[in-house]
Amino acid sequence: MDRILFYMPEFGHGGAQRHMSVIANSFAQYGYYVTVASFFDNSELCYKLDSKIKYKYITDCKSYNKQINKNLFYKIKKFIIKFKYRRNKTRQKYMMRRLKFDYSDGELFREFLRKGQYDIIIPFTTRSSLQLSLAARKMNNKICIPEIAYPEKIYKDEITDLFKRSAYNSADFHIFQTKEQFEFYKNNGYVFKGKSCVIHNPIKDNLPDPSGRERKNIIVNFCRLDPVKNLKLLISAFKIFSGEYPDYKLYIYGEGPQHDELIRLIDELGLNGKVLIKPFEKNIHEIILDYKMFVSSSDSEGISNSIIEAMGIGLPVISTNADGGGAKAVIRDGENGLIVPKGNADEMYKAMKRIANDSDFASKLSENGVKIKETLSAQNIGKQWIDAIESVL
Repeated sequence: MDRILFYMPEFGHGGAQRHMSVIANSFAQYGYYVTVASFFDNSELCYKLDSKIKYKYITDCKSYNKQINKNLFYKIKKFIIKFKYRRNKTRQKYMMRRLKFDYSDGELFREFLRKGQYDIIIPFTTRSSLQLSLAARKMNNKICIPEIAYPEKIYKDEITDLFKRSAYNSADFHIFQTKEQFEFYKNNGYVFKGKSCVIHNPIKDNLPDPSGRERKNIIVNFCRLDPVKNLKLLISAFKIFSGEYPDYKLYIYGEGPQHDELIRLIDELGLNGKVLIKPFEKNIHEIILDYKMFVSSSDSEGISNSIIEAMGIGLPVISTNADGGGAKAVIRDGENGLIVPKGNADEMYKAMKRIANDSDFASKLSENGVKIKETLSAQNIGKQWIDAIESVL
């Protein structure tokens, strides 16, 4: 049976980590030999893996102790690169970074891959895709790259783009969350050698059933507190909404770099006590089960775990039409959720008002939204992954 390696630089809580664990479990249950690896040996494994899966660390393999700057071959190659690309500084910087990787972390990756003799490698972040693709070139491993973020928003510097093109164009398979992700690469000059397909994220197992209780007048979002989530838009839209519906509150569960900035905005808008930033909770779905609605304000998003999980527990969902196409992929506007223009606080306020005013319409969104649990079940999405990978093995 084929050997599959899933790689994540480090574990912990996160959408990519949960996504990877679901897919890895599917392959293990289907009979594949599956290994999950991270680079650091201090990574906490927060998501349950099938008992048949091996869990390893790249740094467990023999330490690579060469002092890079004293290595003769490294110095010779460094001189050649500097001379050859002396009139193209961008290319020179790219080749120097690639050379340095080869003589440092790259050797650790290659040693690990040689020991495991894996048939296919599946790295689960852009960073890990670049690392493993560089390390595994000229080896016998096939590489499948899943795209888990909207590419326009990450790694936009010219040097890293050269790395990304080299890695992505040489991969054997690409799995995109949405058609928009694929179109972005196609329209920006990427020429994929391998096959590709679109497979959505799997939804979390064992979500609680919709409560059936009277809903509290609370609007909710749970996500990383990051500028790309545009939570300032959500707070601004709620400011308008709150003027007509003073008994409502907005709870935002999450942690991240924008925490203090959002607290200041809440204070400036006079929303203290009405808008609360709360730490993320492990049992978030049980906590928000009888809230009134979930609202996502992101500027860029693939398939949002928060959106599909909110739908899965029966919350009426509103989302911006974020770059990346994730909202459009899972929400049928007016049927199982509402989609509003990106960056438009007034339209978001109107969508909130529509749900608050029309309980029958809210119930319709809730009942239709719950059906996503079947569409995006781990069993369905896992089988799509298995079919895709078997086509290149």
